[in-house]
Amino acid sequence: DTLGHSTGDELLRLAAKRLRAVIRRTDIASRFGGDEFVVLQSGVDRRQAVEALALRLVEEMGKPYEIDGEEVIVGASVGVACFPHDGQDVDQLLRHADMALYQAKGAGRGGICFFEEDMQARARGRRAAEINLRNAIGRDELDAHFQPIIDLRTGRIVTCEALLRWNHPERGLMPAGEFIEIAEETGAIVQVGELVLEKACRACRDWPADVNVAVNVSPRQFDRANVSGTVRKALAETGLAPNRLEIEITESALLRNVTSVNDALSDLKELGVRISLDDFGTGYSSLSYLHSFPFDKVKLDRSFVANLASDSRSLTLIVGAARLSAELGLRVTVEGIETADQLELVRSEPFFHEAQGFFFSRAVSPVAVNEMLRARSAG
Repeated sequence: DTLGHSTGDELLRLAAKRLRAVIRRTDIASRFGGDEFVVLQSGVDRRQAVEALALRLVEEMGKPYEIDGEEVIVGASVGVACFPHDGQDVDQLLRHADMALYQAKGAGRGGICFFEEDMQARARGRRAAEINLRNAIGRDELDAHFQPIIDLRTGRIVTCEALLRWNHPERGLMPAGEFIEIAEETGAIVQVGELVLEKACRACRDWPADVNVAVNVSPRQFDRANVSGTVRKALAETGLAPNRLEIEITESALLRNVTSVNDALSDLKELGVRISLDDFGTGYSSLSYLHSFPFDKVKLDRSFVANLASDSRSLTLIVGAARLSAELGLRVTVEGIETADQLELVRSEPFFHEAQGFFFSRAVSPVAVNEMLRARSAG
């Protein structure tokens, strides 16, 4: 993506050359498409010999490449299936090797994994979960619940964050953490994201005019969808004013494709939508994000808050991050407030503007949040 298609093609050629140099003359190597290669190793009856070849492949592929004066570093993962134990024909062996490769990739770059029977059971389970999720979308079982964000000066609700829930017919109300990974891996996240955004905007339209709604956009949505186009469509269909919508993104989204993400966020900013950097303080936490992207708000991760009352270092860190963000003109929200002591500590510092957490409320249904906001207005 960075150096262009011709560089990618040359990288594949160099990788194939290294692969041929590692295997024996009796082995067969093939590129199956994309960046996947297959090696057929015959005449081997010991697992150690297969593992030794896999280790050599990972080591050789991981050495730097030089292409047109540029140093390129990539990694390789290996999935292994062995005849006849793991399959009786070509299709079965390839399918099982692919399952093992998926497992190896999940463990990180440079992983090696042999096929095991339970992988097939997990794959069937994931497939069933994917079908159930797509059916749930069709049956309108996915809904947005809302967790309030409080202004620390006034104590009033100023924003509600939309959090995805699945009204599962057998398991009851399921939080997003139990199924969102499947949605992202299968591409269903695009449809799920559109659904949540539309429901959140529609709900906010009926709230008091000084209460906004915040919606999370996953890194996969930036990869697979036109985020700014999706937001424009939701606003047009619901009639919500753009300045009442906040789009929350995490640092991992910024790492995927800086240019395209920045372009999408700039489009939203021009439209009047507010942009928040969510979970700041996890991952790389580069301070350059705060001035390189058009953010209006920073949400400090709950990990800062857990030991706030007992650990002075945690307080120093969170106050420092808040001060820097505030001095850059950003609004600062603290996530994960669960106790009165935590609330008092952040309220005593001038650089915190908003707070969110179970101390105020868990995520509640659209009906419950409407009642909460009506009570706020009456008060």
